[in-house]
Amino acid sequence: MMTRLGIPLVRIAKRLNIHRETISKYAQNIDGLFNQILQAFKSGYSILEISQIYGVPQSLVWSKILKEKTDQERFKALNWGLRTWDQWYFNDVDKRFGDPWPGRIPAHLVAHTLFYFTRQNCLKTVDGRSPI
Repeated sequence: MMTRLGIPLVRIAKRLNIHRETISKYAQNIDGLFNQILQAFKSGYSILEISQIYGVPQSLVWSKILKEKTDQERFKALNWGLRTWDQWYFNDVDKRFGDPWPGRIPAHLVAHTLFYFTRQNCLKTVDGRSPI
């Protein structure tokens, strides 16, 4: 994930406290890992089982599984449901997303805000250019 964000291997290795060659090996085979994750999901393995088998965070598995789905399909898969009224009340964070820390906001809140106040697949920078 970090290599796809453009973070150099040296920084990744230092952050994860592992050798740079190990990072390089996994970075080169990331598409193979993603294909294995998809195949395991299609074979009936749960998100938790896939996460444990391949040693990856559940959020990475979820992001790969939900990648080609529409927003409505993602909400349904996550069992969140769309809330259309004026006040949203999310009483807990979804443990499948984000790192635990005291000021963490619920992923539901972010998802609902993006769903209702942006257009799908419309990713632009402040100056109007596409970042990709």
